[in-house]
Amino acid sequence: MTPAAGVEAAARSGARARWRVVGVEAAGCAAAALMAVVVVAHLVHARAWFLFENGDAFTTALITRSLAVGQPQDWAMSPVLFLPETAEYGLLSLLGQSARTTLTLAALVTFVALYGAIRVAAGARGRVRRPVAGALTGFGFFCLLALLDGGPGRAGYQLPSMLASTTYYAGTVIATVLTVGLLRRVVDATDPRRPRGPVRGTQVALALVAALSTLTNPLYAGWATAPAALVLAGLALRRRIARRDALTLGLVLVGATAVGGVARLPLGRWIVADDSDYVGFSHWTRSLAHYGGLVTQTAGSVAGIASLVLTVGAWLACVPLGVVLLRRGRPSAGAALVALVAVVAPVVVLMAVVAAGASPERYLQPWVFLPAVALTAVPGLVPEERRAGAPGTLPRESPAIAAIGIVSALALGLVVAAAFAVPRLAPAPAADADVRCVVRWVDASGRTGAGQYWTVRAPKAEIADPRRLVQVDAHLGVYPWLTNRADRDGADVTFLVSGPRTAPWVLPGGATTADARRVDCGTYTIDDFGSRVLPLAPSRP
Repeated sequence: MTPAAGVEAAARSGARARWRVVGVEAAGCAAAALMAVVVVAHLVHARAWFLFENGDAFTTALITRSLAVGQPQDWAMSPVLFLPETAEYGLLSLLGQSARTTLTLAALVTFVALYGAIRVAAGARGRVRRPVAGALTGFGFFCLLALLDGGPGRAGYQLPSMLASTTYYAGTVIATVLTVGLLRRVVDATDPRRPRGPVRGTQVALALVAALSTLTNPLYAGWATAPAALVLAGLALRRRIARRDALTLGLVLVGATAVGGVARLPLGRWIVADDSDYVGFSHWTRSLAHYGGLVTQTAGSVAGIASLVLTVGAWLACVPLGVVLLRRGRPSAGAALVALVAVVAPVVVLMAVVAAGASPERYLQPWVFLPAVALTAVPGLVPEERRAGAPGTLPRESPAIAAIGIVSALALGLVVAAAFAVPRLAPAPAADADVRCVVRWVDASGRTGAGQYWTVRAPKAEIADPRRLVQVDAHLGVYPWLTNRADRDGADVTFLVSGPRTAPWVLPGGATTADARRVDCGTYTIDDFGSRVLPLAPSRP
């Protein structure tokens, strides 16, 4: 072969290798998208109330609608600002679909985005074996947990399905996974036994993720910054990574988190939550009893037991996994970091929320997504196929053919499952019809009404002008929680929207709903007072 022919053959071989890499990555993304379709189709019906009727669920929709109509922005927010979630919803809303359909699309996009973050955490091709298989392993395990959520009478922990909501910290979940992945990429790239890879860009990306995530949700510091810093310190002490590299990563992570916290200060006027709503150190025993009670509730169904066993089992498995990876030395330090963060972070979070006397179960989400990320290391632990010819070995083709057959069968099953799942992605038509009934009436009236938190937010997210529905309490006091306080400016309320979770009205001036004309919209009721204006009371504490 001439030198020119050799160069040409090498170029062709390199091109084939690059296309093979592109094909594998594309296949991984396609498989993740199909898994997302199956899971979201399940949750749309099994967790319909949580996704579409829960008052919290429409926060990003209401922010988007308020911006779209050019309303002054004077929001009353919790400590979480939902910046990435609102950006996601806002982009998807450009498709012109209903709020419920857009929330469904957001759930799909979020699950696929989680796969992307897990793929980063699985490691860089060329430095890690089978990274796509690892990413699919971790993502598939998380999807399995999500499929166990929901169902009639299913109570207790239902943490994996929270990712499908735009208001239960989906952005922080993905940012935490991405943080662990970026740390792993830097640790892998600084292995002194191999050519040093580019790290400056990865460090910049890490700083941006940490700063923006803290800006939108301070919980990121407890989920990602503190546990990762502890693990970096431990790996440096055991000389699995250079102390200088660990110190640099720790400073980048902690410094960017601090910058994000400072950046929240100008937004303080929007944050109306009081610290006492979240922190009560004297209530730690009540918090511990609450979380223990949720374990008992979860164990009250077969799906709940399976979810508990898999969740705790995966977390426990991260301990020996981390030990094995540590014993493999410096080349496995990046994977060990991922596994150890999955061990440390859930414990740190649980101890912190109990000590603070907190009770929301959504704070405990690291228990379900971080062990799933750690499982990305498992395919890389499988030994390489031995070549034919060695004594006592099978021909190389045998395991390769078996693997192709298994992968093909799994892919076919996934495609079939997704095909059956697609029709179920549509939200329940009856609930949609009830909301549309209210929306049509409000838009046609041209007047302003009011409703309570658990009732008014769904139709408010759909009407042409969200200012036409004001969020109030049972005494007609403006209820400033996850809503735009500018809604009450110049509002003349002449009708009330009620639903199954509406508390009995206590109206000013001796008015009662008996004085109004009743309009039925399925699960909703509109009490129309005609030309009579119901005065809004001040906000109640």
